[in-house]
Amino acid sequence: MKKWIVFIFVSLSVSYTLAQKNTIVTIDQKPISIEEFEYYYNKNNTNDLQQKMPVEEYMQLFVNFKLKVHQAYMLQMDTAQTFKQELEGYRNQLIKPYLTDNEKIDDLVKEAYQHLLEDVDVSHILIRLNANPTPADTIAAYTKAMTAYKRVTNGESFEKIAVEFSEDPTVQENKGRLGFITGMMVVYPFEKTAYTTPVGQVSAPIRTRFGYHIIKVHDKRKTQGERLVAHILKRIPEDASEKQKAAIERSIKSIYEDLAKGADFQRLAQANSDDQSSANKGGEISWVGTGKTTPEFENAVFNLQNIGDISQPVKTEFGWHIIKLLDKRDIMTLQEAYPLIEPRVKTDERANIIANSFIEKLKKTYNFKSYPTNLHALQTLLAQPNDNILEQTKTYNLPIYTFADQVITQSDLIVFLHQQNYTKNPIDLSLLDILANQVANNTIIKYENSMLEKKYPEFGLLMNEYKEGILLFNISNEMVWSKASKDIEGLTDFFEKNKKSYAWDKPRFKGAIIYCDSKQSFKTAKKIAKATPEKELSTKLKQTLNSNEKNAVKIETGLFAEQTNPVVDKLVFKKGKLEKNNDYPYIFTSGNIQKHYPDSYQDIRGIVINDYQNYLDKQWIEELRSKYPIVIDTSVLNSLKSNNE
Repeated sequence: MKKWIVFIFVSLSVSYTLAQKNTIVTIDQKPISIEEFEYYYNKNNTNDLQQKMPVEEYMQLFVNFKLKVHQAYMLQMDTAQTFKQELEGYRNQLIKPYLTDNEKIDDLVKEAYQHLLEDVDVSHILIRLNANPTPADTIAAYTKAMTAYKRVTNGESFEKIAVEFSEDPTVQENKGRLGFITGMMVVYPFEKTAYTTPVGQVSAPIRTRFGYHIIKVHDKRKTQGERLVAHILKRIPEDASEKQKAAIERSIKSIYEDLAKGADFQRLAQANSDDQSSANKGGEISWVGTGKTTPEFENAVFNLQNIGDISQPVKTEFGWHIIKLLDKRDIMTLQEAYPLIEPRVKTDERANIIANSFIEKLKKTYNFKSYPTNLHALQTLLAQPNDNILEQTKTYNLPIYTFADQVITQSDLIVFLHQQNYTKNPIDLSLLDILANQVANNTIIKYENSMLEKKYPEFGLLMNEYKEGILLFNISNEMVWSKASKDIEGLTDFFEKNKKSYAWDKPRFKGAIIYCDSKQSFKTAKKIAKATPEKELSTKLKQTLNSNEKNAVKIETGLFAEQTNPVVDKLVFKKGKLEKNNDYPYIFTSGNIQKHYPDSYQDIRGIVINDYQNYLDKQWIEELRSKYPIVIDTSVLNSLKSNNE
């Protein structure tokens, strides 16, 4: 077939931007836009003009690439289930930045950072709720929390009400006082309320995953940063007698006196500390910040002003401590902290805020409308369990939500409820609203997902790159790579026809080096070598002379050039010196010298396969160029060329 490449010479004044859809090349009547060509060209070329490939030269590579992909489409490789699954996997990763509210993420990261700059001293009252509370449980907990809140706001002591009402297991010891907290330390609703409640004030009950909290703010201060410290700990056992407690106190004071006289802190920690995890490091523990340890220990740490300062003995719930300040550091800058905060924001309670914000923006963009009357018309139908509910969907076709060109009908909701087994139980009005909203949210996100390629051209180009990259790999593997490695007849023929290309610069020895541990094994191995084909020699020698208890011979096989193996150099090429091998002092070789060429392609299999693959690829491209018409618009190409000069 005649090779068909048509260059169109058109005297047009071509201007283009990313938004324009000019065709730069057509392959088998399929137009390819200048945007797509430029995307690949820029991605595969550096900004260094000396390294940048000329546009017309790159066009030929681009055409070759597109021809291969086009054939993959013609062979319907894009319909294979494995291809679809692989592409879907890539897409699910790529869509993440597009199906979220990045502005809200940025706001929440900055808010979290501002919280990290300040510590808040708080107390709380907790009314617990389990992970899946019933409406009755929720109402009861809220009522109890409101009762406690009203008594506090009417003037009763917060500590008193905390002891009476709070279900925090530590309340008897701390009377609700948690001490200073900082950003990212507690669940987000608690954190948000603590930072927005003025000093001296008490918040109304707020809901977290633990239940309802009433929060009192005692104080706020600028963050103290973090301190690196070492400590010496003398533990007080829970069942210690007063006499034992006094002895432990005397012991820690004695250690402090030694330190005051100039004793080495590190050595004393190693010898005396009951904290085994830090004792062998001279007492050093991890960085201490707000809320990371007990209040007594934290206060003692931040009272140390200068690096090297040592505290007097400090008592905590764990025992007696002596603390040494090793280093200080201030809070990170926003730029430094951002990559550490962002993942937390995306995965804690803030994730729901981000998701809801994104959905609300979509609803606004797509003119989302709800029809509560049509939704609530389903209440009677759903008030009782109904296994045959799908039979009634035909009579329920009114819209409950609309957006863009989409309509969610009553029957759509009924089908969803049936599929999720909700119709096996009565559905009240509040649950119906929740489930319908869930359907609406899922549907609008699915719609947005389907619109990404149109809405974001750069995403469309990236997805197309992944798609065609997978197709290129699959068809290249079928037509070239896998074919070349398995085509023994083709490899042999290619090698013989191109044998001169593989001529040796120096002779090679192909065979085996046999190391023997004794004269007897040497003689036996020699006899075996004379009577055994080269391919079977190594196996035969090992089977005959080696056992589980002893290896009488050691065999090394390969293709050896001069100066790559001292044994071959000496015994085959008669050059160099051979050092004595005490373990295997008797050595001989078995094989032949290849003076000019390899005996077969197997001797240089990797090199020949690579060359054969290149040969097959070149033939394939020629075939594709003959088979499929190629039309290049040179005016557009020249315009692109001038923009890249």
